Amino acid sequence: MAAPRLFLPRLESFRGVAALVVATGHTVGVLLPSAEAQPVMQLLGRIFNGHAAVLVFFVLSGYVLGLSLDRPSPSGFGAQYATYVFRRLFRIYPAFLLSVLLALAYLGWHRVEAGFPAASPWFNQWYRQFPAPGAWRGILSFQDIQLNNVAWTLRSEMIGSLLLPFFHRIQRRSGWGINGVMLVGLLLLARHLNNQFVANLPLFYLGLTVPGMLASRALQRLPSACLGVALLGCAILTTQITVPLDHSWIGLVPMLGAFGLVVLVALERRSLFHWFLDLPAIRFYGRISYSLYLLHFLGLHALAVTALQWLPGAWIATHTLLLTLGLLLLSVTLVTPIAYLAWRWIELPGMELGRRMTQWGRSAAPHPPVA
Repeated sequence: MAAPRLFLPRLESFRGVAALVVATGHTVGVLLPSAEAQPVMQLLGRIFNGHAAVLVFFVLSGYVLGLSLDRPSPSGFGAQYATYVFRRLFRIYPAFLLSVLLALAYLGWHRVEAGFPAASPWFNQWYRQFPAPGAWRGILSFQDIQLNNVAWTLRSEMIGSLLLPFFHRIQRRSGWGINGVMLVGLLLLARHLNNQFVANLPLFYLGLTVPGMLASRALQRLPSACLGVALLGCAILTTQITVPLDHSWIGLVPMLGAFGLVVLVALERRSLFHWFLDLPAIRFYGRISYSLYLLHFLGLHALAVTALQWLPGAWIATHTLLLTLGLLLLSVTLVTPIAYLAWRWIELPGMELGRRMTQWGRSAAPHPPVA
């Protein structure tokens, strides 16, 4: 049986959904909930937790980047690797640098000197002062996240991206046994080093195995009714609604859930969730997902600070859910056009520049003399 056609537009839409989940999770974490609202806010925080969405991002990266590495390169692995890394830098950095510049402009315009009693300690720590002169090396290497609170994921993305071509060569040339050993080895390495960036490497490797899973006869014959149940089950595993976030062994449970979600979404099948991913609005958010992911918290912070400064504390305490919903809708509405402009004028030109520069480098390289 031939391998199914890989339906990448839905995966792009899925990335947009994941970015919106991160935005929702950030919004839920802004306010200190009242005793009455606390159970609901805790449940929302568990369902819309950004950690789950980030796991999906890394599996998607492994899958999509693996497909790009499947294309044969006549210039050999070394030249292919250099081209790949160069293009990844031009994919990741332009929009990130824009977010840094906007954060600096925001600090100059709206710096908050003290925290707010109605806000959470997590929210009160952001955008309090300009970076020290010695902080820039950490900021640009994604270690210091004071100007963008999701920058740590970009560090994981870069580490995973740099290692992925080597993983790709192993995975594509090995059977399930070797691939299983690799995954176990990466999990043990993460446990031994106790490093959050190394801990995400198994997700990139799992992404490489998605095409093999899609070719499975059993998966192709999965009834549509079972597909919906499987999607729900994987979502529960990924968000860890029933498992405390700090009790699963190196995050193995949500890792497997995220992997299952990507596999099931990549199937060219019909389900209610696949129909949702095909909606034009969701496709749109898939295209701008990276810029939305980078810029949303900055817009949310500006709106939340304004609300906390102007609304009475007693009203906020009794209307936590209403204010949270309002902040979510307003922040997404505010940041969406900015994210679109960043995608149109920063992301796309950056990717095109990276492509042109690598093509120019190949064309400018001296050709061996003809014998």
